[in-house]
Amino acid sequence: MKKLLFLLAALVLTADEVTIYKGFAFVKETRNVKNHIIAPLPKTIVSDSIFVNGAKGYYRYKPAGFDRNALLQSYLHKRVRFDHGKEVLEGELISIDPIIIQTSNRAYFDVAFKDIHFPSVQIPTAPSLYVEEPQNGKTEVMYLAEGIGWRANYTARMGNRLDLRGAIKIEDRSGYRYNLVKLSVVAGDVRRKKSVRKPPIMMKAMAMEAAPAQVAPKSVTGLYRYDIPGRWNLQDGLYVPFVQLSIPYELRYRADLYSVGYHRGTLRQKFRRILTFRSPKPLPQGTVRIYSDDTFLGEAYINDMAPKERVRLELGKDFDLSIERVTKEYENSKTFFRSRVRYVAKNPKAHEVTVHIYEHLPWPGMRITSERSYRNIDASTILYTLKLPAKSTRTFEATYSYRKK
Repeated sequence: MKKLLFLLAALVLTADEVTIYKGFAFVKETRNVKNHIIAPLPKTIVSDSIFVNGAKGYYRYKPAGFDRNALLQSYLHKRVRFDHGKEVLEGELISIDPIIIQTSNRAYFDVAFKDIHFPSVQIPTAPSLYVEEPQNGKTEVMYLAEGIGWRANYTARMGNRLDLRGAIKIEDRSGYRYNLVKLSVVAGDVRRKKSVRKPPIMMKAMAMEAAPAQVAPKSVTGLYRYDIPGRWNLQDGLYVPFVQLSIPYELRYRADLYSVGYHRGTLRQKFRRILTFRSPKPLPQGTVRIYSDDTFLGEAYINDMAPKERVRLELGKDFDLSIERVTKEYENSKTFFRSRVRYVAKNPKAHEVTVHIYEHLPWPGMRITSERSYRNIDASTILYTLKLPAKSTRTFEATYSYRKK
């Protein structure tokens, strides 16, 4: 197709407010209306979510892109030039389906659309909106746009207390720049008829003062909203700090043992490191990276956590601490089960630690005789808690029995 000019310049939208959810955004902006047209609109706009505040009569959404039939229809019964072999001919477009061009001496039925010479045509690269009223002026437009989201990222430094810091990372796949916007993000579950997830792209701040160290969350009907002070350009690379806390924490060492009713040999296992704490503020879901003495200890993912809710982060297996369960006696018949085991907990570290051993039992209500005290977690789980002095080994025995029905 000849001489079609595409408007490929990047479109910049100056919105009043952008509220970002997980995978989409609610946009509110004041737009100019020129000859009944509001343009451009983002390609990722949800067309049936558009609301024009103050408009009268109807309004009609027009998507971006090229409409072949509309272009041909606009030249029906008009003269056009077209390629035919090595010649350039001229005639009247008398039919568009099929394409037929009548010259002064004959009709051409074999003209391809790409061979027609159209005058310079501006093809819209973005959607637009036609409003009946106003014809010109300004109006407020609100809509949902896909391809915009956010996520939380956290760093946690372990010392006498846990130094927890969180930053909001904006993800923008809309293909448009929203400039000088009031920015908010919403944490929580918002139900929609479909879920849109796209790979992330970061955002970049405009030249302005640094973002505040913390952004106060507002509880809104089961969600949390973070209103970020100032105005922002949604581009690559924006991280906005929103939480900074110094809180108590506990580093637990945990082992989970199973199959005491079926395992006759020796079971060896490393203790797992688990970081637990409670935040006085809500923590949106995101990745937490944990450090101690400038050493990276691991990372974990948290779901949306309400204030004071217990956060539990798995950091991986401890290099030193281990537990063995050695079966000393074993009996298992159709009517009765009995097993005597020895636990061996080892701590080669240069300091005392407390370890937690969870024994998951094969039958609820088993009879237990143990040299160490334990706590019932539920009907089929018990917990041994041991203090292991530096460079020490502790052993104890327990007998598990169960009369089968």
